Amino acid sequence: MLKLNIDVSARIAGVLLLFLVWKSASAGMGSLVLASPEDSFRAAWRLLNNADFVETHLAVTIFRISVSIISGVVAGVILGILGGTRRHFFIFAEPFRRVLTSIPGIVAAVLAMLWFGLGSLMVIVLSTVFIVPTVYANVAEGIRLSDEKYIQVAEVFQIPVFYRVTDIYIPAVYSALCASILIVTGNCVRLVILAEVMGTESGIGFVVSVSRARLDMPVLYGCVIICFGLVWLMESASKYLLRRWGSV
Repeated sequence: MLKLNIDVSARIAGVLLLFLVWKSASAGMGSLVLASPEDSFRAAWRLLNNADFVETHLAVTIFRISVSIISGVVAGVILGILGGTRRHFFIFAEPFRRVLTSIPGIVAAVLAMLWFGLGSLMVIVLSTVFIVPTVYANVAEGIRLSDEKYIQVAEVFQIPVFYRVTDIYIPAVYSALCASILIVTGNCVRLVILAEVMGTESGIGFVVSVSRARLDMPVLYGCVIICFGLVWLMESASKYLLRRWGSV
C-alpha cells in the first residue's frame, strides 16, 4: 500500500512539474509562441465538443492510425516469421529493413505524396511501411534466438505449420512482439499526424496545419493534447489486449 501511494505521489509530482514548466515557458515566451496550459486545454475541450471536428478530423485520424497499426503489425509478424525460420529470406530482406529504418520520415512523406497522391491512402501506406520493419526485426530475432530443440522436434514429427506458429514461434516472440507493438503505436500517431499536415484535407494534422497558418496557438496545442490522449488510449488498449491474449 505504501509503495502504491509513493508511485501515485511521484506521478502527480511529475505532472505538476510538467505543468509548472509549461506555464513558466508560456509566460516567458508569450502566447504567440507557446499557448498556456489552461488555454490549450480549453481549446482541446472545445474541439472535442465540436461535432464537425470529431466526424471530419478526429474519427478520420483514428481510422488511419488503426488501419496502419493493424496492417503493419500483421505484415511485420508474417515477414518476421519468414525471416526467423528462413535464413536466406532474412539475409535477402536485411537491405530493405536498413533502408526503411534509416530514411527520414519527412523524406518518406514527400515520396509518398508523389507516388500515392494526397489523402488517406498516402497516410496509411506511409505509416504502415514504417511500422513493418520494427515488428519484423523483433519477431525475426525472437525466433532466431528461440530454443532450436522445439523447432527440430516439430520438424521430426512433421507438425503442421499452423501449430508451429501458434505453439512455438508466437510464444517465443511474445515479449518482443508486445514491446514492438507499444513502440509502433506512438510512432504511428506521429507519422499519421505528419502526413496529414503535409498532404491531406482532413484529420488532426490538417487542423494543426490550419491553426499554424492562422497563428491560433491554443488550437494547435489543443490538438497536441488530443494526440497525447490518443497515444495513451491506444497504448492502454494494446496492453489490455496483449494481456488478454497472453492469458489465453
